[in-house]
Amino acid sequence: MKNNNNLAYLLLILTTLFWSGNFIVGKAASIYEIPPFSLNFYRWFFACLILMPFTINELIKKKNYIFANIGFFIILGITSITIFNSIVYYSLYYTQVISGVLMISTIPVWIIFISSLLNIEKTNVFQIFGVILSLIGVVFYN
Repeated sequence: MKNNNNLAYLLLILTTLFWSGNFIVGKAASIYEIPPFSLNFYRWFFACLILMPFTINELIKKKNYIFANIGFFIILGITSITIFNSIVYYSLYYTQVISGVLMISTIPVWIIFISSLLNIEKTNVFQIFGVILSLIGVVFYN
């Protein structure tokens, strides 16, 4: 039987390239002294313009769900899009791109740690192994 995972591999590679490109653009913006909040705003503004034609019908269909959970969406928007991305761009003023990428790679560690503290999800052996590998990578680089 033929394995048709090529599209998945391609999309994973593109995701990695786009994500790392975000850090490179953030560092370049710091060199040209573009404020982190402005960079963040324009990044999401243009992403919204590009994605809107593909998502507008689904947003209209789910408007009742969106309005019922508007508080949750506002909290997610403030913490993830506004604060998190602006802090990433701000930190690139003071560090190299590779250091920023290594620090961002510890996010799964924090997710697992906080999830286990709040008893949201049980941690399995594979997750612990991934956390250890991630921490080893960060420690040995620095």
